Amino acid sequence: SKAAHSQAAAALDQTKASLADAQKSLEACLTENATLSKQLTSTKETTVSADELTKLQKAHKETLASFTDLQQSSATEISILTNHLSQAKQAATAATSELSSSKTKFQADIDEKDSKISALNQSITAAQQALASSDES
Repeated sequence: SKAAHSQAAAALDQTKASLADAQKSLEACLTENATLSKQLTSTKETTVSADELTKLQKAHKETLASFTDLQQSSATEISILTNHLSQAKQAATAATSELSSSKTKFQADIDEKDSKISALNQSITAAQQALASSDES
């Protein structure tokens, strides 16, 4: 389960990196969108050719489409990340359970050995007392 935990942690790190890349792309799209919006606004305020305005509107639509794609991609990445987190949590729970079971078994082994040692000590004490009483007589 350590391997499963490590694998889930690696997948989680990869997903975090992908999500960070998606966030950077989203920020770039938002910046471009803001720039295009300003250009579009200033274009409306000044007299420009209809062709220029059409180009700006087309660029604006493309930016919005790119932004939508990025939103969908981010949602997918978040879903993958959530799945990896869930898997990591399951692996951690399994590992904890396994450790607890091992600890219980180990403690039972220790208790059994302590009991045997105690019985041996009692036998040694009884033998020493028997020797001592046979030496006296």
